[in-house]
Amino acid sequence: MYQLLRFFSRLKVFFTFLFLELIAVWLILNNNSYQQVAFLSSANAVAGNFYEVRDAFTGQFNLRNEIQQLQQENANLRENNAPLDSAAYKKDSLKSNYNYIPARVINNSVDYEDNFLTLNKGRNSGIKEGMGVIAPNGIVGRIKTVTDNYAAAYSLLHSGIRVSAQLRKSKELCTVKWNAEGTQNDYQQAELLYVPIHIDIQPGDTVETSGYNAVYPEGIDIGTVSSVEEDMSDGRKNVKIELLVNFNNIKNVYVIENYQKSEIDSLNQLVNPSTSP
Repeated sequence: MYQLLRFFSRLKVFFTFLFLELIAVWLILNNNSYQQVAFLSSANAVAGNFYEVRDAFTGQFNLRNEIQQLQQENANLRENNAPLDSAAYKKDSLKSNYNYIPARVINNSVDYEDNFLTLNKGRNSGIKEGMGVIAPNGIVGRIKTVTDNYAAAYSLLHSGIRVSAQLRKSKELCTVKWNAEGTQNDYQQAELLYVPIHIDIQPGDTVETSGYNAVYPEGIDIGTVSSVEEDMSDGRKNVKIELLVNFNNIKNVYVIENYQKSEIDSLNQLVNPSTSP
């Protein structure tokens, strides 16, 4: 025992240095979203394993909430009598254009102007750049980069993300965008852009995806209107919405594969060559 204590005593400087290095690496990865994505792209196995170990440790604390969420999702599927793999579901010509790949969020940020998520599935599971990401109760983001076993996604809480949307009651088109400055960095709020002054929109109205792109199907919930103000100088309404997804507690998601995306993108390129897929 004495010899063992002497051994650790001689190497205490080395162990202290190693401990501090590990803390520094953890802080960098946990608090800098761009470093997370860069690290994942260059060393996906190490980053992915790191996030999965952390997720396995912290996941036990959220187990009860996850079970309740999955139970609610199963209840909704039973109510509609059309689970994702049922014949009734596949007969729907719109929904059958999409494949839903289940994945788990193993890293996430909400504190920055540009936020990202890391998923525990990648190219080997059929995930590709540009695919949409949704949670059981709303949209989450879009895949940015993919490795064999992991994927990094732009969160909806990202300055570069805009989502084509519509009002459920009237099908009037609008655009959803998160504005960190305009919402005081509130991860539960976003803004509606391009809402004309004459549009009837009231607090409590539901906003959903329009289906006017190849990323999200029509009718996926985004949020509910929380405030409406008229801007007569601009001829538009300033609208804020309460997002339905709690971005501070996302675990189970689906990555959406549109079977016809390549065809749609090719057609858009012919009509407007300046449009990027």
